[in-house]
Formats: sequence, structure tokens, C-alpha cells
Amino acid sequence: MAKLDFLPTEDLLEAMPKAFHRVPGLSLERVRSELDRLMLEPAVAKGLDVLVQSRLAECSCRVVENGVAQEVPILPELYHLVNLPQEKDFHEFDGWYHTLAVVSHTEPDLTLRWGALLHDVAKGMPAVRAVINGRLTDRGHDTLGAEMTETLLTRLGYPKSFVRRVAWIVKNHMRFHYFVQNGEANEKKWIRKEARSGEFRDSQIMRIAWEQLSKVCAADVLGCGKPYASTDGTLAFGECMADLSLEMPIHTKDLNYDERVIKLAGKKVGEGLQYLLGQVQNGVIPNEPDALYDALDHKLRRPVEK
Repeated sequence: MAKLDFLPTEDLLEAMPKAFHRVPGLSLERVRSELDRLMLEPAVAKGLDVLVQSRLAECSCRVVENGVAQEVPILPELYHLVNLPQEKDFHEFDGWYHTLAVVSHTEPDLTLRWGALLHDVAKGMPAVRAVINGRLTDRGHDTLGAEMTETLLTRLGYPKSFVRRVAWIVKNHMRFHYFVQNGEANEKKWIRKEARSGEFRDSQIMRIAWEQLSKVCAADVLGCGKPYASTDGTLAFGECMADLSLEMPIHTKDLNYDERVIKLAGKKVGEGLQYLLGQVQNGVIPNEPDALYDALDHKLRRPVEK
């Protein structure tokens, strides 16, 4: 269906549950492989729709650990989105069809499509769904959704780095939208926060993460179904954050120091570089050789406080 872009007949859909008793015999590895194939297909939305609405996603497969077989739920977290009402001022579709629309607007990449599929996974949950001033709200669905994302992708056996990246996208998609819509928001402060979070190993990895987040958020805008929706501001802000991330060192290896700093620091190289990293991340000094040398020289010349 997802590959050839067609929908099954009603008879086929009605007959599917009769074969669900076979699903528990499938290995987790096989199921994960099939999910990956589905997520990269051209008509991914149709495949996901059948997977969820047939209730196949609520079945379990199996994994053997230490000689003991265990049941692993596939994707039961998704079904509650079906027919989930959303605030009409912002969304034309229910929670599930909005999700499918967002997935459809992403390119065939596993990180992007899982991020799109799970970006609103926590909407409608009792901990976040509320009615405020007559409007439906899901405040905090980004944070809870990130927790749910980490749980379900870990359960499905995805690598930790992949799980963390998708969860990061889910956690930050609403903040990203806020920054796009509020020009006075301090994007450099956000960059510094992420740089110090320990989430990224270097600036280049953080740059890629911003690009991925902006693509999912652009798909989110289009997936709301509103006419004349524009992603220009979303993509432009993503480019801005990607560029800023290259100016923001994550690790001491990202500092543009030269041999003068090494000679000056002597046996305290590690301590000195950590100091310079903090100074650059906090915007006190630029990440330039002369500025780094002068800052360390000034620090080492200061009298030690007793």
C-alpha cells in the first residue's frame, strides 16, 4: 500500500484481524525492519493509516533475551490520536490525520519521519489535554511526547543516538514554533543552552539537528491543513540556528585556539580550555585565536582569591 500507493478494500481490512494471532510469532527485528521500510515509502501515510486503524499497531511481537521470550508492543501509543479533536483555529484535521499529513510532508528519512509521526504523540493524554477559555489545549505535549518517544523507540530496539535525536525533535518542536513567531525571543540563549546540555558531541552534529528540527516543523505547518500556509519563516529560522550552531563550540575541540594557548596553559591545558569554552558559550569572547589567548592570559595573570 505505502509502496504502490493504493488503499485496501473494506473486505480486506475487515479480514486483517483474523490473522493478527500470527503477529506475536514475529521477531522484533523483523517488525522493526518492516517499520523502517514503511517509513521510507512514497505513500507512507496510507501504510501508517492501515497499520493504526486496523489495530495492527496494537499487536505485540517478540524478542528473546537471555533465552527468555518477551512480548514487545508495536505501536499502541498511536491509536488514541484517531478522531482526537483539535482546536479548529489551528488545525483542520483530527490528531491522527494531522500526524499523517505532517509525515507526508517530510522527505524519506527515518529521523524526519519518526519525528513527524511522534511529534504530537502525547496530544489528548490526560496529563496535557484541557479546555481553557473554551479552547482545546495540550500544553506540555512536547515534553511528555519526548518521554513517550524515548520509551517506545527504545522498546523497539532503535540505537540510543537515534532515539535521543528523535526525542529531541519532539521535545523542541513547540519551542521552535514559538521562536519563529516571536522575533524578540533570544535565539542565542537557546543555542547556548543546547550547547551546554550534553546532547551534542560537536557543533556540526548540532547543526544537523537544527536542520532536521526545522524540516519537521515546516511539515507541521503544512500539515495543519490551513490554506496559504507558509514555511518561509520556519525554514529561515532553521537556517539561522544551523549557522549559529557552527559559531557555538560544543567541545573544546571546537575552539579556534592556536599553539600559544597550549604553551600558556602549560600543565593546565584541560582546565584552561574548559574555561575558554565556557567564556565563548556565554558570549563573553569570540571564538578567535587572539581573543582566546588574551582571555586565558588575563585569567592566569589574575591573583588567586584566598
